[in-house]
Amino acid sequence: TIRRVSRNTFPERKIMKLIETGELEIERNGKIWRKKRKIGLRFGGSKLVKVEKRRAEHKIPTGYLQIRAMFNWKRIYASAHRVVWQYFCGDIPKNMTINHKNGIKHDNRLENLEILTMSENMKHAYKNGLKEQWGEVNPQAKLTNKDIQILRDKYINGGCTQKEIGIMFGVSHQTISRI
Repeated sequence: TIRRVSRNTFPERKIMKLIETGELEIERNGKIWRKKRKIGLRFGGSKLVKVEKRRAEHKIPTGYLQIRAMFNWKRIYASAHRVVWQYFCGDIPKNMTINHKNGIKHDNRLENLEILTMSENMKHAYKNGLKEQWGEVNPQAKLTNKDIQILRDKYINGGCTQKEIGIMFGVSHQTISRI
């Protein structure tokens, strides 16, 4: 059987509930603040207590901002740009994504966000030089630009076959032929 996932299970919806309770606050400039914190009571239950206002999001290795919060005693993680969009504009339709117009992943101002298909998002990334997949910057590249120059010199000067050069650099002779 196929189990359908409700939109309410997405982390952005849970973050919206934390905004409704006053635990979090979102500004139009895309900044998300933590204003209250839930604490457990000694004999069961919990209560919200005011805390010093501080940023609720943190930068992750991909460059995006992420919100980490507790919801029903479980830790949840949500992308800040998706939460900002959802707060001001409503649900994100299925198969759509949020794009940063200026390409700066931590700039979550509403005027910098737009909703696109995944295909449109990738076209935007390539068009603006945000995603480069050629040469040694490709995550799957096995050879550096320096390696390519060396292997071309070896082949042009003779004395080595494409197969031998491929063995030297740990790639197939077909790869050497394409280079």
